[in-house]
Amino acid sequence: MKKIMALFLLATLFFPTAVQSQNKTVVAVIPFANLMKDSSFDWLSGGIAETLTVKLSNVDALEMVERIRLREITDEMKFAASGLVDEKTAAKVGKLIGAQVLVVGSFQKAGNRLRINGRFVEASTGRIIKTAEATGVTGEIFELQDKIAYGLISTLKIRTTTEEDRKITKIPTESFKAYEYMSRGNDYYVNGNMTEAIRMYKEALAIDRHLGGVKYNLGLAYNVQGNPDRAIEQFVDVLSAKPNDKWSLIMTGNAYKMKGDHQNAILYYQRVLAVFPDDATAHGELGVLYRRLGDREKANAHFSRINYMLKNLTPSTLELDLKKDVFSVRAYNTDDISTVSINGRVAVKTKYAEDSGFVDVMKFLKKGENTIRLTTVNLQIGGWTYGYQIKKNDYVVWEAQDGVCGEWGAQNNDSKTGVVFDKKIMVMAK
Repeated sequence: MKKIMALFLLATLFFPTAVQSQNKTVVAVIPFANLMKDSSFDWLSGGIAETLTVKLSNVDALEMVERIRLREITDEMKFAASGLVDEKTAAKVGKLIGAQVLVVGSFQKAGNRLRINGRFVEASTGRIIKTAEATGVTGEIFELQDKIAYGLISTLKIRTTTEEDRKITKIPTESFKAYEYMSRGNDYYVNGNMTEAIRMYKEALAIDRHLGGVKYNLGLAYNVQGNPDRAIEQFVDVLSAKPNDKWSLIMTGNAYKMKGDHQNAILYYQRVLAVFPDDATAHGELGVLYRRLGDREKANAHFSRINYMLKNLTPSTLELDLKKDVFSVRAYNTDDISTVSINGRVAVKTKYAEDSGFVDVMKFLKKGENTIRLTTVNLQIGGWTYGYQIKKNDYVVWEAQDGVCGEWGAQNNDSKTGVVFDKKIMVMAK
């Protein structure tokens, strides 16, 4: 699973998590419960959740939690098995995955009739905000899911644009069987079985070669399997229809990098920046590749851009409830000395290559305004690195990293000593 996750964590390796959810409602769709005794339809549990996640990801006001992030938690808690939500369970799941709203529900099939029930749960309290129900024939499964999606959009009082509506209501395939193969493939992928995932994706494409997202997922599976040539074939096929698809460009670059073809990898990352000039993943990948190729000037230019975004786009204020929440901080990837001070008192300090792990800092916090100061000092010319994470309960709400200790230093590191990183974050506690 770590290998699979590596493909997705590239997006946040160089850029703070908090930036991605700024001003957006974070939503997680839990696999829907199968209320029938017929296990041959279990694939619909993940299929409905995956489709709703894709549909809702087209709404700019929402940030959707990836299904892979959900899997271990929902499996451990048996959350989807019962189809029931209580306050404690919903609140715990929400905190673990960083979601503000959970979409849970169930489905039931009788003949060719299908009923889908959805419930929208406030993650912080476990309160069911609203419910939605859609009933129709199996051939209308995507229209039924549209009703659930718009039920949530209405509940959150979001006004969608015409373009968002077009993307939400787009039907990925006319074939229920192709949809089944795709959903089964996604289940195998999430569970780490790339061989079966690839087989299912191929079955889906044999029925509908234009089935949305399957070629991209097939490329991901080939990448994880260690077959970059096959992965490139799939990503390039996607790009022939969508030349500016960001993640297909990035994953093509990753596949070329896996092959050791740095020049083609650079070409695809540069194509990302031509359309998305502030994409942190592309800047980070280019910085790493140029560093490997010995072009320090170009590497530092990309790392400096990330640093600029870090300083100017990340939120500088966090909130917590002293009675309900737990705050912890971590300093790692240290070269030479990193210090976390809270309200003027040293809470965490690490030396070269040390990792503090997450340290509970509640005793340093007080009601009202608090100041967390993150400082890294470089003692001598020759390289410096840092890494910091701030966790609220079980979710990382802010993080920053530059360089890799013992491998390559942060931007402009050869000419700078003393304080090389200094960031203040305000915490409002009640």
